[in-house]
Parts: sequence; structure tokens; C-alpha cells
Amino acid sequence: MSLSRCITAGHYVIKKLAALMYGLASFASLANAADLPGRDLAPAPALAPVFTWAGFYVGTQTAAINLDGNVRTNGNAANTIAEVATGRRPASLSLTESNLASGAQVGFNVQWGSVVLGLEGDRTRRRFTSSHPRRHTE
Repeated sequence: MSLSRCITAGHYVIKKLAALMYGLASFASLANAADLPGRDLAPAPALAPVFTWAGFYVGTQTAAINLDGNVRTNGNAANTIAEVATGRRPASLSLTESNLASGAQVGFNVQWGSVVLGLEGDRTRRRFTSSHPRRHTE
């Protein structure tokens, strides 16, 4: 084997050996990175609940009531019989009444966990139409 061939072969071996050493050093640094201490992360901010009773609110309400009925006031008690007989009490009454109520409310609530505190104001207006009770004679 000639000297020039030995030198060329030597360079080849040195290049391969250098590449092998570089690869081993790379794997060693990756393995060392796995042993580094972790970073402390700040705690995540608290998320607002999906539903809450807290805040302002405004609302309205309306109701209609119709009453049409007869009330019997006579009975078996001695005082009832005497009051009906003397006319101090009617034997029966007929009552017809129509009611309409409407109103509005406004308020504010604060919620701490499952506890809700609030302040509310409301206003209701009623309109009554009523016939006077009629006496029935039996």
C-alpha cells in the first residue's frame, strides 16, 4: 500500500470518527436537556362562571283574575239560623269581580358562591271592577 493511499484512508477514517464523535455529543446534550429543572408557571386566572345571579335586572308582570261565584251563608248553627232569619246576614251572596294587575321591578344582586344578596324595588298598579254583592232569597 502506498503512502498516499494510507494518508487518504487515514483522512477518511478521521472524518468518520469525527462524525461519530459529533453525533454522540449531540445525543449527550439532548439527554442533559431532559434533566433541566422545569419552569414555574404562574397560576391560570380564574374563569368567570357560566351562569351567575349577579348584576342588574329589569322586569314586568301582568295578571288578570275573574271571579264569578255564589257563597251560601246559611248553616245549622243556632246563631247563623237566627241571623239569616232576622236579616242580619243574607242566606247567600253572589260576587262577580274582574281584576287586572300590572307592574314593574328593578334590582341588583351580588353573588358569593351559592349566596345571593340583592336589592329590589317594584311598583304595581291594580284596577278593580266589582259588582256589589247581591242578596239571594231562597
